[in-house]
Amino acid sequence: MKKIIVSIFIFLISLNVYASSGAIKQSSVISCDGIYYGSHADHWHTVKKENGKYVIKDNKELEAPSCYINKENESEIVELSKCVDGDTAKFKMADGSIKTARFLAIDTPESVHPTKAVEAYGKEASEFTCNLLTKAQSIKIEYDKASDKTDKYGRLLVWVYADNKLVQEMLLREGLAKVAYLYADYEYTSYLQEIEKDAKNKKLKIWSDENITNNMDATETDEFAEEETTNSIFDTILNLIKDFICNLFKKILNS
Repeated sequence: MKKIIVSIFIFLISLNVYASSGAIKQSSVISCDGIYYGSHADHWHTVKKENGKYVIKDNKELEAPSCYINKENESEIVELSKCVDGDTAKFKMADGSIKTARFLAIDTPESVHPTKAVEAYGKEASEFTCNLLTKAQSIKIEYDKASDKTDKYGRLLVWVYADNKLVQEMLLREGLAKVAYLYADYEYTSYLQEIEKDAKNKKLKIWSDENITNNMDATETDEFAEEETTNSIFDTILNLIKDFICNLFKKILNS
């Protein structure tokens, strides 16, 4: 009986450890002196590789490792091919190909969503971005060292500069965007969050009515519903297993 009880405790602990060890994007993993570090949201952890994926090895939050701090972001000059909306555009690359780019770390109100109505300030955000890019003498895109270069839709994930002005920053200053989709410790996150805080305090545009940002939150959830559903199913199964074992454990103690 004691062996059964001990086995149950070990199994429950292993489930909790596994559940807390979230997967880390390979692009966010870096090796320093033989130790692997992974960026998650705004902090770092030591990670290990399991079943072909990197997972959190230690839940202790760490500062960015020195080899990451010294690493430079890659960038390239592009030309505007087509305006799409406030946080998306099509660029002509150096090799002549046309690629869609999603502006990293921000979200603007929808203006061209195939299944969503135009949101408040969606057209304003789209026009603002298009105006910046159309009038720019030069456009540069920058890949963040902590981010994948593309998302699951094949879009480039980049910082965008119009005449050396960061487009994400300009949108936030105008109250036409919010900081969003933070999956790693991106280069300019803290800086942009301060700008967002200022626009929010001033109640500029999307911050003038909480219903506007609530609607944006709903759209954001829809866009990543597939990933969230997968995680939700796993969590549900995990909780069912844990509940079953806990009930079994109670019956053993009462018998």
